[in-house]
Amino acid sequence: LTTMKILASALSIFQLLSFCDGFESIHSYTPMSLVTDAAAIDQDLHVIHLELKKETQRGWSNAEQIYRKGAFSKPVAKIVLVSKLEDDIPVGTTVRGVDTDGFPVSGKVYEEAKAEERELMVLYDINEVQANYVNCQVGANPAPNVGGCFNSTGNVTVNGAVLSYDYDVYKHNINERTIEDMSTSAEDKMWKCEHCPFPEYEKFYNYYGEFNYADRILTHAFRGEQTFLKNGNMDFGYYTEYALSEFLHKGMSYLNIWMYTIRQMEQAVAECEESRYEDGVHYWDEAVAYYTGSRSLIPNRDGNLIWHQAMLRCDEFMTCGPNHDERDEDPYVNIQAFKHFNEGQLNIVNGKCKLARKNKERIVTMMLIPLIQGTLRYSHIIAHEDKFYEKHGAEATLYALATLPFVHDCNPKNAEIIYQNMKSKNTANVDFTAVKQAFEGTYQCLNIKCAEVGGIWEKKLNDYKPDAFPCGLRDDTTFWMVIGGSAGGLVLLSILGLVFLRMRRGKKTKSTNIDTLEEGDMEDIPIGRDKEGQRRQWS
Repeated sequence: LTTMKILASALSIFQLLSFCDGFESIHSYTPMSLVTDAAAIDQDLHVIHLELKKETQRGWSNAEQIYRKGAFSKPVAKIVLVSKLEDDIPVGTTVRGVDTDGFPVSGKVYEEAKAEERELMVLYDINEVQANYVNCQVGANPAPNVGGCFNSTGNVTVNGAVLSYDYDVYKHNINERTIEDMSTSAEDKMWKCEHCPFPEYEKFYNYYGEFNYADRILTHAFRGEQTFLKNGNMDFGYYTEYALSEFLHKGMSYLNIWMYTIRQMEQAVAECEESRYEDGVHYWDEAVAYYTGSRSLIPNRDGNLIWHQAMLRCDEFMTCGPNHDERDEDPYVNIQAFKHFNEGQLNIVNGKCKLARKNKERIVTMMLIPLIQGTLRYSHIIAHEDKFYEKHGAEATLYALATLPFVHDCNPKNAEIIYQNMKSKNTANVDFTAVKQAFEGTYQCLNIKCAEVGGIWEKKLNDYKPDAFPCGLRDDTTFWMVIGGSAGGLVLLSILGLVFLRMRRGKKTKSTNIDTLEEGDMEDIPIGRDKEGQRRQWS
């Protein structure tokens, strides 16, 4: 029996490898299953952003409808048959017909159709090429594309039977994947499921106290209302629609889709642990699709998921390149994430589930870094700008909401410092140094290195901003360069000499100064103070 199981698993793996070459690569990753439809979720985000930018009631309404009903991902036709079905039609049965332009169109039965019923739900077949993955894009799309939808009336062929139907092309082509559902289904998919609760989702539930925390936050933002959560409450009444438009479309990306990306990785590992390797690979492939989206694959188009966020932040924080020390190169975050996406895929195929989990954990760490950088960037802008701009306040609030549960899980006091500075009514008065140090105090807990986050780079100075250099005072020489560089090489050498002397003394007696702290000491120190409780002075 054991031998048969091994042979069955080997055959399944062989089948996966035999057809993986037919799928279009996602940057440096080649999926082994069809996920172009999942990647298209960012098309919803793109149109939502365009509608919000109109700053009209109609545009606002269109954006919310796309959020809740979808437009571009997982299209399903709800065909109304002229006569009742004589037999049950199981899920996955092929349905063939003609589209609105007279060309052949096909799909699979999405929900089992029972005898005596007249409705047939058909999931459209998806193309493996991202550029033309499907040609029926309706749902809540304000400019629906019906070219590839089943014609409004005609016949479909199911199991050799010809069935007449009649339906409304614009009303009855819906989407079964929506950004809203990624949050509203979280209780079932991330808390109550087999192998649940998933650890990252548990942090967010523990902090916000709601299973659908993301949807609740976005719904209150759409209404311009105050949230009523366990922690991290915001009052969106302080912001104009222009500012909220930035919060909303980015919130959908970094609250809903971001967590769902992690969910797919967790589910992939869970399937691996149950020896369902083919299902595991598909979930893993979908996670990559949600990480990048489809627009990042099209030249000269900006993405709007974490892939693109990493590209923006690595330039601003000098963390591009394989050693996180360059600008105008591929982001270190994406390089690392895709290294582990590729390794994780092979680990799942080979049944190495524990290793796949380690890959997932490293990817989550990388996914968190651009959100921390976003919080730091906008808190720094607000702290230094002469006039408060609501857009910056809304973005600072969004990035804080996306990171606070992680910080709180490590150190509730540090999370409270960030929250008090970033909460909506207070973002005009931000203490950037306090925010920066609050994050830094949890990096070890989060398995993040100072150099991976970097510092805020000033192009005009060709150096870091004076109060926004990278942390890591003991092992990051960039810090000492920032202190000494502005005063010339002589001062720099003097400082390095002092450091050397202090390190020599530290061999005999442990110093209480920050530069000789042991690993882990950072978390035990109140933010902004040294071990003796004295406020640290930063140059």
